[in-house]
Amino acid sequence: MHVIAVELDIKPEKRDRYLAEIKRHAPQTRKDESGCLQFDASIDQADPNVFVLYEVYASDAALDHHRKSPSLKLYMETTGDLVAARNPHFALRRASRTAAATPGARMPVLLVTLKIRPERLDEYLQLLTREIEEVMTEEEGCVQFDVSIDKSEPATLYLYEVWASEAALGKHRGGAVQKRFFEATTGMVADRSRRAAFKLL
Repeated sequence: MHVIAVELDIKPEKRDRYLAEIKRHAPQTRKDESGCLQFDASIDQADPNVFVLYEVYASDAALDHHRKSPSLKLYMETTGDLVAARNPHFALRRASRTAAATPGARMPVLLVTLKIRPERLDEYLQLLTREIEEVMTEEEGCVQFDVSIDKSEPATLYLYEVWASEAALGKHRGGAVQKRFFEATTGMVADRSRRAAFKLL
């Protein structure tokens, strides 16, 4: 499965035009392309001009079909002069866990980029897989927890988390599962960055 996570800085005066287009493009892609397994659009919690797109495609053929789709062509034509900066990540999904949830307003989304010390990568991935299982079974409110590996840098991981509410995410932060995980992985992470957003679509 192919994962594309894109962070976009939209020109403030053109934000409304971008918002209208992504509200058209994401649902259209999900509707028309059976190989598109997920297409989320989120807005940064701190900066309403920053959008995060998270797309998952079932296969090489599905991704190729998307790249040639009329909807993507229209999206690129429409948004070409609306975007100030674009930061795409291309990855392969390693693990995904989802739970049934009723979509609500302001569902928090986290896109975390981790650079793992290469010699500790296998160990880190084992511990991360265990943490996902514990989050989904011991905590309430985690709707989705994905782990993807960068296509060109295997020691770079992307975590995509969707939470049912800010309260659920707040309980997770600093909770027993996260504390155990951080203690177990001490010294394995070379660099970490996080984008916090609210799910729009």
